[in-house]
Amino acid sequence: MRLTLILTLIAMLTAACSGLAQDTQPASQPAVLFDQFGQSAVVDFPEKVRSEQELRDDVQRDEAYYNSLTPPARDRWGGLPGSREQLGLTATGFFHVETAAGRQVLVDPDGNLYFMLATGGVFPYHDFLDTAGREQQFERLPPRSGKFRQAWRGSVVSFAIANAIRKYGRYNSEQWKDRMIERLRKWGFNAQSSYGRPPGNSERLCYPACVVIQEIRGLDGENQIAHFPDPFDPAVHDKLDADLKEYLPTYVDRADILGYFIQNEPDFAFIPTTVPGLTGDRPAKRELVGMLREKYQTIDHFNAAWKMEAKSFDDLLEPICPVTTEAGRDVVAFQEHFLDAYYRMVTQAVRQYDPNHLILGSRRRTRDARTDLVNRVAGRYVDVLSFNYYTFHFEKDFLIRAHEQSGGRPIILSEWNYDTDEQGLRNTLRQVKTQEERGLAYRNYVEQAASLPFVVGVQWWCTLDHQGSQWNTGLVNIADRPYKDFLKHAMETNYSIYDVLLSRREPFEFDHPLFKRNARPTKVAEVPHCLPGHKVDGVQAPWPDRPSYRITAANMVMGTDAGDHQADFWLCWDKTHLYLYIDVQDPTPRNNPSYGRGIWAGDAVEVFLSGQDVGQPGGLQFGDRQVLISAKAQETPDYYWYNSPKQFPIQAVVRANPDGQGWTLEAGIPFEAFNFTPQAGKEFMFDVGFDDTDANLTSRLRQFMWNGTEKNSTQRNHWGRARLSP
Repeated sequence: MRLTLILTLIAMLTAACSGLAQDTQPASQPAVLFDQFGQSAVVDFPEKVRSEQELRDDVQRDEAYYNSLTPPARDRWGGLPGSREQLGLTATGFFHVETAAGRQVLVDPDGNLYFMLATGGVFPYHDFLDTAGREQQFERLPPRSGKFRQAWRGSVVSFAIANAIRKYGRYNSEQWKDRMIERLRKWGFNAQSSYGRPPGNSERLCYPACVVIQEIRGLDGENQIAHFPDPFDPAVHDKLDADLKEYLPTYVDRADILGYFIQNEPDFAFIPTTVPGLTGDRPAKRELVGMLREKYQTIDHFNAAWKMEAKSFDDLLEPICPVTTEAGRDVVAFQEHFLDAYYRMVTQAVRQYDPNHLILGSRRRTRDARTDLVNRVAGRYVDVLSFNYYTFHFEKDFLIRAHEQSGGRPIILSEWNYDTDEQGLRNTLRQVKTQEERGLAYRNYVEQAASLPFVVGVQWWCTLDHQGSQWNTGLVNIADRPYKDFLKHAMETNYSIYDVLLSRREPFEFDHPLFKRNARPTKVAEVPHCLPGHKVDGVQAPWPDRPSYRITAANMVMGTDAGDHQADFWLCWDKTHLYLYIDVQDPTPRNNPSYGRGIWAGDAVEVFLSGQDVGQPGGLQFGDRQVLISAKAQETPDYYWYNSPKQFPIQAVVRANPDGQGWTLEAGIPFEAFNFTPQAGKEFMFDVGFDDTDANLTSRLRQFMWNGTEKNSTQRNHWGRARLSP
């Protein structure tokens, strides 16, 4: 891995940590947050290291623990021994895809059946904490010189490296990697991911690596469109070719490389809203204008469809905004054209210099993974689709549709995890209560995935706790102590994964409300017309005399404890706006240090709206809208239209409740934002919910939805309805 890549990652973590520590921490926060080992100084837990001698004693305890583990027989790659002969598979010397036993499977270089059980972040690049300006938050920092100097990169420190030095006497990166891979094999894992160059020890130890090709994302500056390169720019093609030519030929014969991910989480969904707003100096914008010119032929026909007053097609080389239904169709058609050019460019470049290894897709976010268009285009070019799919309930129907829309490509679920706050790591993604529950959640996810006849692998993120972001993502904590209650369940699944894959036993199902699909009837909110004199002032008068709609603990879709949180909301309308008044009961009200796209991470309201194809399920459509409105302690709240060609103005006021146990928010949302013409009797798709965090935190702890689920921002299946009444 290049030094520049490591330093870039450290810089990103430094910036993130700096923001968390300095910009968002209230004065009431405890002075010391981290003990001398980097553990929480606020939360106590049985596994906490309390002395350096305990760390040194862990060496012997580790030896006994890992020697007690007895994983089943596997071939040198982690494949199923003897399956080549039993299933009639082929040994090609490289990982590849075949069909056997009634399903798609990965086959390892020796010709055996292989299900990828990978982890990311095998090396200590994700635990760095920034110390600049926050030294008082640490009980004691490691020395910057002597044997601990390896733990420091400028002002950021790695407690994982510091604790390794305390435990083993010194830190050696190769020994770290070898030791970690030996542990992973003991736990039943069989692969790793690598950002940048594949680690050398993967070849030496026959431990497969999936490589994320960063060069594609690295084409920044003037060539960058929505965070990935412009495929219509010849300079992009030249730079990509030069970068891949530099190193891919050196990997072409390496059997340990499973395949290549092309980028990580590119923002495909923003192409239709980003490119129209560019100017004609961008090749992608010129390509869009060329498509519009070819379709409409005359500028009058274009103006009628887009509701613009352009004098010529050359005027369209300036920023334009697609807000009409027909404009939406045009930019979505351009999105398909753009993606086809993008995937063709990248896959041709990779295969030119390495025809031997699989192209594993783009590690797409769930929102893009639910988009038929993206799956259809990607399926033309990649060998395997890859989705970063975080979820409680495992949605087989969504994955089946993605597989079908791609033309039958196999799927790798390339990033996901579950976490707890038991050891004081409070920033969460999909939180459960205990490490025991975390292990059962792991079993549910992996076995449900393996039971699908086209899922060929999964990758847990990540091996070590993500200390920089305060996430409990790891198999081991910052003090190198394994989460044994979690891992005992993970091993049960990993050790028997081929029995599930070959339908020799039923997949495990976690009997827990968060992991079950509950039938959700579609609620309909009746929306009365506003009374004369209505205005947005945070005071619920004058409002139509109607009962509220309630959001209770039963509506919590993320989190482990609803506590006393609930909300009541009311709606009304006039010829220009939908008005929302919501009263949220919250014992720690109006905590939200975030803004823009991140407003959801604190106390906030989320509203979902669409007048397009009402009732049609699936991923979000171009005309679907999600607006986030912050409850931050300021009278005029911040807001953000998450998937919109522009930020439509919202009238909004937020106030603290007099008893200090909640907050109210009133907002006027323009109908033009979702291209809806209001009329009594008309119905549109609608949902509303609220997000909650506690004091001193910088991420969401709970999410509540009136009708939908935690997946509302990626699919419209469970949005409710709103019906305008006189």
